[in-house]
Amino acid sequence: MRVKDFTSIKQDERERVQIFVDGSNLYHGLKSECGTTKLDYLALSKLLASGRKLIRINYYTATLDANVQQAQAQQQQRFLDALRHVPYISIKTGH
Repeated sequence: MRVKDFTSIKQDERERVQIFVDGSNLYHGLKSECGTTKLDYLALSKLLASGRKLIRINYYTATLDANVQQAQAQQQQRFLDALRHVPYISIKTGH
């Protein structure tokens, strides 16, 4: 779907929406397809909600082992700390 497809769909604003994000797949997809990993998660979520009430954004990711990949783990932690400031977001981490 294109962006205009989301904005042209008439939605019932009484409906509630939760968004589930596979962080690793999104990261690698953005990097390979767009050449950047920067994304406004709140703007994307509002676009996907398309006028419906946004309840939560569930962001799932595996944390990197700081003993093996120290620099990347620190970078990931900074990203997750910044992501925690996005309204509606709930971060779920695993191994």
